[in-house]
Amino acid sequence: MADTEPVESGDVSSAEEAQRSRLRGYDKRLEEWLASLKEEAGQRSPEVLGALAAKAREVSEYLEKMADQARSKRDPAEPGADATDPSSRDETS
Repeated sequence: MADTEPVESGDVSSAEEAQRSRLRGYDKRLEEWLASLKEEAGQRSPEVLGALAAKAREVSEYLEKMADQARSKRDPAEPGADATDPSSRDETS
């Protein structure tokens, strides 16, 4: 689910490693929650399922924005990309 790049162990600070560990924990809990949701989804009404889908889209958009922000902080001088260009971001919330 997570899109990670391999990193040399000497290049990772203890704070970054703690953050990665925390993110792995969040990822695991999210996977467990999704599995539970899938098991119970068939027992829900169409209205409830629609509301869940709408919330999932909101969460997805939020996470995409957070990932974009993290990428721009990590790679601020990427060739051909302007981090201040508002047209390159989706700010619908």
